[in-house]
Amino acid sequence: FATVYSQQSPLPPQSVMASVANGAASLSWLAPISLHGAVISGYEILRETNETGGFVSVGFAPDLHYVDNNIPSGSALRYKARAVSSAGHSAVSDSSSLALNPSPPNAPLDFSVSVVGVAGAPEVTMTWTPPFSNYAPLQDYRFWSGRANPGGAAPDCSGADFGDWRGALSAFSGVGAARTFAEESASYGECRIYALAAVNAEGESPAVFATIYIQHPPSPPQSVTARATHGAASLSWSAPISLHGAVISGYEILRETNGAGGFATVGFASDLHYVDGGAPIGATLKYKARAVSSAGKSAVSDASGEILVAVRDCPAENRHPTNDESVCGECLDGFGEVGDHCISKTGRFERVSQAALCRMLRGDPPDAPLEADGKICNGVDANNTFCILDSVDAFPCRGFLRHVLHCNLAFNRPAQNPFFCGKPCPEGKEATGSSCKT
Repeated sequence: FATVYSQQSPLPPQSVMASVANGAASLSWLAPISLHGAVISGYEILRETNETGGFVSVGFAPDLHYVDNNIPSGSALRYKARAVSSAGHSAVSDSSSLALNPSPPNAPLDFSVSVVGVAGAPEVTMTWTPPFSNYAPLQDYRFWSGRANPGGAAPDCSGADFGDWRGALSAFSGVGAARTFAEESASYGECRIYALAAVNAEGESPAVFATIYIQHPPSPPQSVTARATHGAASLSWSAPISLHGAVISGYEILRETNGAGGFATVGFASDLHYVDGGAPIGATLKYKARAVSSAGKSAVSDASGEILVAVRDCPAENRHPTNDESVCGECLDGFGEVGDHCISKTGRFERVSQAALCRMLRGDPPDAPLEADGKICNGVDANNTFCILDSVDAFPCRGFLRHVLHCNLAFNRPAQNPFFCGKPCPEGKEATGSSCKT
């Protein structure tokens, strides 16, 4: 037989506190509230690093203090303690608050450089992902920029010699995760090197590097034209006059709304056409374009003329069907678009309903009332199904005259034939009213 007294171990230590200074963590705590008669020989110290959730034993203290001289730099630490006694180990204490041991930041990530050709110096844009700052707030970035010596190999800068980059490159500072600047010292046709380092109160990160060949981007697109369609804007333009050896992948589309003075990117086109289905209804709009190429982006084009986008009735008669509600279907072959209607290029205006034509001429809304005398458009009989001139003097029909001139311009017909939208009158005859007469 044998007998044993099962003594209860002490309660855990209380109020563990930790602070970091000069690369070491200083700890203190209070003794257990109750020893249960046990004799304490010291305290086991446990540490968690960077909030991983696991505490491991890192040392032993004979009293209520401990200095951890082996802490990792750039770390966040928590500590616990437990009493070691004649009755065994106590339970572990609650953890200390977070103690930070900051260090210089890690190197920036995803560093890249692009170039946009502008008048004068190339415009360089550097982008990156901010690094982990190692528990000290990021304060700044330092940049270095310089020309390869003696110029590097185009177009990928392979074999470029950058020498002592810190001594050879010019340094400047900034914040954020992007920087755009005019590279005054750069010339088209050379290799450049760019270095970037992050800075916090503890110091500077390792530098990251990017090289780029400053190829001349294309010249800007030409002759941007905007046309209002049914609830959208239809754009077209001409290719740049010179590509400078670059390969164009498409065009960035920029829009200004209501003369606000700022052009914002609204889309991308892979060819020389673009439909802005998101154009704001009722706003005056201007557009610009710039080429996107293997050498970067071109300068922006001149602005288009100003247009006003509205929702149109878009009658289906004489149109191709379309599944896009923002765009009117194209007119059928042999028909041209005048106002919201597709009109025969060889017919007369009898093909347009009187109400639609006259309201359009006057700029009235579709539901505008007719005049009290039953006539609108100064001489067009509102009671007829189609727009027919009075048999009396045709020249008072000014609205109709303007519309026929519009039609002639749209279909490239002679302007001197004002009343017959279509083929000019045969030789020896002239347009009188809606007919050709000798």
